[in-house]
Amino acid sequence: MDIDLAEIAAPRPAEELVDEAAQLLAAACPTGWQHMRAAFSMAGGQQIARGVATTAAGPVGVAVPARVVDLAQQHRGATIGVTGPWFRMLIDLGASGELAVSFDYGDNPIPADELLPSEAYLRDLEQHPRPDVALWLLAYAGNEGQQRRSPAQARQSALAAPRVADGLPVFDLLWSRMAALAALCRGVDHPEGVRLDPAFAVFRSGQDGCTVAKLPGGRAVISGGRGDSALLTAAYRGQTGWPDLYRGAPAWVYDLYLDPRAAAGLLSFCCWWDGHTWYSAERGTADERHGAVPAVWSIESTAEAVTGVLNTVGVALTDRNAYAAANFVRAADAGIVTEATLRQLFVDGVPESFDMAAALAQLDAADVLLPLCRRIPEDVAIRQVIDYCRSGAPGSAGYPLNRLAAVRLEAGWQVFAPVPPGEWATGRTVFLVADDGVVEPTTMAGGPTEVAMAFAARFARRVRNRAERR
Repeated sequence: MDIDLAEIAAPRPAEELVDEAAQLLAAACPTGWQHMRAAFSMAGGQQIARGVATTAAGPVGVAVPARVVDLAQQHRGATIGVTGPWFRMLIDLGASGELAVSFDYGDNPIPADELLPSEAYLRDLEQHPRPDVALWLLAYAGNEGQQRRSPAQARQSALAAPRVADGLPVFDLLWSRMAALAALCRGVDHPEGVRLDPAFAVFRSGQDGCTVAKLPGGRAVISGGRGDSALLTAAYRGQTGWPDLYRGAPAWVYDLYLDPRAAAGLLSFCCWWDGHTWYSAERGTADERHGAVPAVWSIESTAEAVTGVLNTVGVALTDRNAYAAANFVRAADAGIVTEATLRQLFVDGVPESFDMAAALAQLDAADVLLPLCRRIPEDVAIRQVIDYCRSGAPGSAGYPLNRLAAVRLEAGWQVFAPVPPGEWATGRTVFLVADDGVVEPTTMAGGPTEVAMAFAARFARRVRNRAERR
């Protein structure tokens, strides 16, 4: 039988396939539609097709005609390039004839409602090998629960010597700095960044992130990963062995305290704090934490991150409050933040867009606010200084008690004898009277801000220690 080659239909150009699909989609839209988006998710012989039209009354679901799905399948097969076929095609239509088409090759995670079963992507990757497959897709297609660690598994793990994890601040400082960032992120309603409650702090930045778990007895776990982890990418591609991130981990390091990335096979580091030192497995590296942990390494790096969050809402520090961010971080480290500390970040006033209550709630959840204590009256503070000096306590000999004045500080009072005209106050003793009744003589050496913060920090430690003993 002779075959007339002219009768064999040539493959249709991709543009024609899209144009026909757009016409059919427009015809399927309800009366009065303004905009329509259709999403086609395809891999390994499976697909999801969904459409939504915008109308004056709101969004309306649109049933995607079977013919349009067929056209999308044809388009996918006709446009395979070196990066493989697309995983998603998005068609945006306007009622006035506007048309825009975009394609998703899996560089970023596919939305959950358009994500196909993992087997579909496995089949697709086998049929259409790609030179570069994103880590999230490697994990979604190849995760077999390698990183899960149940309590039973944690108890049965063979003991091994962990290594000291370098680069992390001691836990108390890591926690307080996470709280400082959480306060700002929550205050500006940042879509990512840090969020915190009394037991967990979570950081998210694109595909990077970590979770800090605060355990009883001063213990802690920090775990997470990067979306471009070289360690995991090599493991999923079979280029290296699978990293054992829990080698040497104690029995209390298990799923409950791990970042959700562990369940997804995307965990690239895990460190644990035993109350004194950070440890990690041999394969955990500081490089894997870079970007996955916010910049809490020092007061300066955290202050810079705080400034960065403020910049997202158009707030910048000036020469009038240049040290406000660093002082805020120092106050968080000392557990003595107040609303006034936060307000110093806004030299021109707190903008309406900043939720001060939400920011303070984050700091309260982390227990880094100045502890509540009934304020002592000014006259009581002065009387306590007089009693202190008359008792012969250090630093009180010859102090002029007949003309004392007092200035309110965050955690108490500064009581002093005003300097006569023509004299300098340098080196003169003043007294700090805390709201819990403790009197401290000082010369204010080091500057008033530093002295006041150290005074408040000592007060806060006493209050917290008493609360723990109850």
